[in-house]
Amino acid sequence: MRKILRKRKFKRIMTLVLAAFILTACGQQEGEEETIRLQSKADVRLLDYPGASFFDQTLTQGINNFAYNMSTHLAENGENYFFSPYSICVALSVLDNAAQGETKSQMEQLMGISNLMDWNMQMELFMETGQSKKAMLTSANSIWVDQRFELSEELYENYLPLVENYYRASMYQMDFAKNSAEVKKQMDQWVSENTDGMIESCGEEFDADTALALMNAVYFYGEWKWPFEAGTNKWVFYGTEEENEVDVMFLSDCWMHYYVSDGLRAISLPYGNGSRVMNILIPVGSGKDQPKDFEQSAAGIFGAMSTEEKNSFLDNLLTGDKKWISGIRLPKFSLEYCVPQMSSLLQRMGMENAFNERLADFPGIGEVYVTDVAHKAKIEVDELGSRAAAVTDSAWATADEESEIEIIHFIVDQPFLFMIQDTETGIILFMGHVNNL
Repeated sequence: MRKILRKRKFKRIMTLVLAAFILTACGQQEGEEETIRLQSKADVRLLDYPGASFFDQTLTQGINNFAYNMSTHLAENGENYFFSPYSICVALSVLDNAAQGETKSQMEQLMGISNLMDWNMQMELFMETGQSKKAMLTSANSIWVDQRFELSEELYENYLPLVENYYRASMYQMDFAKNSAEVKKQMDQWVSENTDGMIESCGEEFDADTALALMNAVYFYGEWKWPFEAGTNKWVFYGTEEENEVDVMFLSDCWMHYYVSDGLRAISLPYGNGSRVMNILIPVGSGKDQPKDFEQSAAGIFGAMSTEEKNSFLDNLLTGDKKWISGIRLPKFSLEYCVPQMSSLLQRMGMENAFNERLADFPGIGEVYVTDVAHKAKIEVDELGSRAAAVTDSAWATADEESEIEIIHFIVDQPFLFMIQDTETGIILFMGHVNNL
């Protein structure tokens, strides 16, 4: 995949995700040692694959519900977390197109898929939609096959051309057992190229039983529509474990989407032309006075809502009237997170058969079952932009008594929930919670 994004003098918001699925064969065949790029036996350009001309709610409902479900599990240990429901669903979708029977049913129930072909078309439409250079999302998929593994005719005739068309997936055949170092080197190179060098290694090691590795890489680059003030400032962050002075960013005097309901305050910070935003949710009240109970945190309050209430909250935030925001204080932060025991988590969420050697059913690929799933994500958030002036006390002045404009200060000095969301479709691309800095 060609590199769309180049390194620039200033880094704004960068988010990247790597999702990898390791599949093991139920039986293997011996073969010669070589590295090749597999091609389907059908000419993809000549196949009549249907496409979508407009977005419906297929992806939004499925991916967002998956995000809500997974975030509930990740919040259980009270630590910071960050993940991409979009990346995980893309990787699962590539795998789902090879499945049948109960294995397929469990995966589609997990993602909320009622019609896989419609889902594929919506995925393709979303990936191919034009984007702002200041709010750019790229996604790449690859399948790495051990050359001793006997590939099915179904793979060549149907599966490979389908995932090439809808997911732009590439397939490579290598010798995992005899040439594991070279396999690792080439996979690392693929990862680096598709995350603009921010992730340099897939981090996976392959043993003699590995049949396939399916990888998805997502890279997001966003520049604030209204950059924060330059300069380093300190502010107390009241975390769940301790209070710390942290570097904070300041932004003042602007109109933004702002919403308050059910004990939560939320603001929507736009990137570029506003096609993507970062939503930040905090409890009503200052961090100093907030109880440390999880139930009173942003993640706890939002997590306790029903799916309909969560969707309504985000819809009201994105589509409601804009408010005059006198000042925003947001910590600079960076997170690098590997979802712990991802395979077990997916099984707890209902995807069980895919991990069972006896019950896994992937005729589109062959006699395989999933043995391991890894998902890691990284985000860096700072204020870099075109403005060079530091914020002054005047940005926090109270309104004149005769003014009819409500003056709002949004101070993030306590654990906060955040998500990067596509505004056209409503899809949650990334989601995380910061408990401590």
